[in-house]
Amino acid sequence: MASDKAPNQAILRPPSIRRATTGSSLFGGNVADTPTAAIDDVDRALVRHLLADSRMSNRRLAQQVRISESAVSTRLRKLMDSGALVFTAVIDWEKAGFEWWVILLIKTRKRSAVDVASDIGGLAQCASTAVVLGSHDLIAYLLVRDRAELREVIDKLGSIDGVAELDVELATDTQVSALGRRLYLAMDPTPIRLPAPCIELDDLDLSILQALIDDGRQSSRNIARKFGVSEGTIRARISRMTESGLARVVAMVEPVAFGLAGVAAIIMLHAERARIDAIVKEFTAMPNVTFVAVCLGNWDLHVGVFAADAAELMEIVGSRVQAVDGVLAADTLLLVDIVRINPCLKRVSPFDSMV
Repeated sequence: MASDKAPNQAILRPPSIRRATTGSSLFGGNVADTPTAAIDDVDRALVRHLLADSRMSNRRLAQQVRISESAVSTRLRKLMDSGALVFTAVIDWEKAGFEWWVILLIKTRKRSAVDVASDIGGLAQCASTAVVLGSHDLIAYLLVRDRAELREVIDKLGSIDGVAELDVELATDTQVSALGRRLYLAMDPTPIRLPAPCIELDDLDLSILQALIDDGRQSSRNIARKFGVSEGTIRARISRMTESGLARVVAMVEPVAFGLAGVAAIIMLHAERARIDAIVKEFTAMPNVTFVAVCLGNWDLHVGVFAADAAELMEIVGSRVQAVDGVLAADTLLLVDIVRINPCLKRVSPFDSMV
């Protein structure tokens, strides 16, 4: 466990698995240069079951897919070694004690956008940051404990060389879609802060959480052996954290390996406030949408999307978005280089099958 200046704040290490992600052009790489495991229909069938139940045993998977248990083990090891399939623990940032999800829209001057993004990514509050193409040069997402920390981080942003203009949006509500909950995106992730968890956590709880972040597929027996306690104790601790909504063990897929990361964009919308709830519900149900945030600021909504290519993105923005009743205007930021993103800080909610 790392130390931090803030009192009474637990910090966990993020998972280190990001092999396939580093090959994507979205992450400053080249997909063609990155070796990935060939994924066939049997692999996809296994993944579908694991997305619904990450703890499903190899024996049960073998029965469901109608292959041998040893074949299941071999295929899962291939997918995990390539980074295409990841088992980890997702932490609900609101239950962890963050009051605000803050969206920053930044224009830069005199320094490269990547350098400025790297400096912003160095802030403890930064969950993700990316260079974008459009009306702004950078977008960043911060998790902030309270108003005092919000003031502190805004002051720090003003002193970062190269920040010319800064627009701040405060998310009052966030919804993560089935697609967004399934995607494992990791690039230079920051440590996972737990400033004020919704339940009291002792050292054993934190050690269990760390073990599950590192490998969410490992058994309770293995964790119990590691920490010298009973398997029943481990099961009870995990159940308590899960039932509180603080954390959940999940399977996630790497979007590069599964062909889901052609292009990514953030769509900012002006919308009729009277229809916000209906609009959010409609966007969250769209297959290409990863998240929807209701905001206070210059925009009413921020919508994250993935598309196979630029043509599909144009169709989403030009047709599907504009067809939603209550949408008044839209501005699109194309993500061209994701500099930092943490895969484990999301809203925890029911996980439906996607792949």
